[in-house]
Amino acid sequence: MTKALVVSNCATSAYVGGLKVLFPAWEVRGATSNLAAQWVSSNAPNPSFVEYVQDCDIYVGLPPDESQYGQLLPKQNLRVMIPPFRFRGLQPDVFHLDGFSSALGNGSTLHSRIITASFRAGLTPARTRSLFNLNTYEAFNFPSLYESEKQELIGRFGRHRIDLSGSFERWISRGNFLYSYNHPRIDVLMEILRRALVAAELLPVSERERDDDMGVADDLGESIVWPIYPEIARLRGLEGSLNWRRARAGNYETLDLNQFVQASYKRISAKHLETPELPEWIDILKSLDAF
Repeated sequence: MTKALVVSNCATSAYVGGLKVLFPAWEVRGATSNLAAQWVSSNAPNPSFVEYVQDCDIYVGLPPDESQYGQLLPKQNLRVMIPPFRFRGLQPDVFHLDGFSSALGNGSTLHSRIITASFRAGLTPARTRSLFNLNTYEAFNFPSLYESEKQELIGRFGRHRIDLSGSFERWISRGNFLYSYNHPRIDVLMEILRRALVAAELLPVSERERDDDMGVADDLGESIVWPIYPEIARLRGLEGSLNWRRARAGNYETLDLNQFVQASYKRISAKHLETPELPEWIDILKSLDAF
């Protein structure tokens, strides 16, 4: 029996599910990269996982590079590399603020550039709310990021022979394809998986044109949802909003702009806030006469 191992980020369960649908005779196991690193460490070893890594025939997922689990992979096994999905072209305000939990909870560190800079600059929540408009987005160059982010993603996947050059138009024709900048819909992940398997000659070329989710559970749809701001959405013919949604663990609670700003201020007020981009972002606010 063919043994396949999937090690990725939040897309792990999707890729495992997709492989099980495409190759029902295979044994498929998966772990997130953090968990895989933990399971092969001397601190929290998982002997059955280590044995499976050493015995697997096919590896699918993040480039293992110099990771400890990557060093355990058999040299003769087939490796299907799928880089992480990141696309900020529709949600350019979002970024990770390490050490500060998000207002959306669920262990996330996603924050708003506008809100973070406004807090650091001493603006009131009310003034911050008023900055969510096209003038601010243009000052931050948000609308122009779509094309550069698209080309960066196509290039990143292309380096692993995964051709996504015609995919964006198809994805966006069905509406917003993102829950957050690094969490796409399940049909997007399934297309990426199939195209990676075609490049590895594990699937016929005809599978590249298949356009469905294969019935795989969309686990990322249970997570947090970051909106596409209305002015940015309209540029792509999409419907936008200023409503953020918490994950299943947060009962899918929706936060409007006022609630999200207030909650974000509370999350970042307890610690000293610093990030290299802050001076530039604050200068942008000054150029908008935000003070």
